[in-house]
Amino acid sequence: MTDEKIAANEMINWIITLKDDPKMIGTIGYYHIKPEHYRAEIGYMLLPNFQGRGYVTEAIAEVVKYGFKRMKLHSIEAVVDPINLLPTLLQQK
Repeated sequence: MTDEKIAANEMINWIITLKDDPKMIGTIGYYHIKPEHYRAEIGYMLLPNFQGRGYVTEAIAEVVKYGFKRMKLHSIEAVVDPINLLPTLLQQK
């Protein structure tokens, strides 16, 4: 199913690695690409032991830049799971 969506330009994925280690630590990409509306949804997954270190923040910056400059998107959407905010909120208390 993923291969068909990529072939139909409905999604694109990249592997997240460390700069000094090519081991995969996660994925990031665009899903539900709607080229006719110049929009897409961004999503990512990261292995738990690499979370909270800024890797996704860095990857999102590059993927968003790619989306606006190379794919000519006008809007990028993301669905945020509220559970992902919990560690940040607990650290602030």
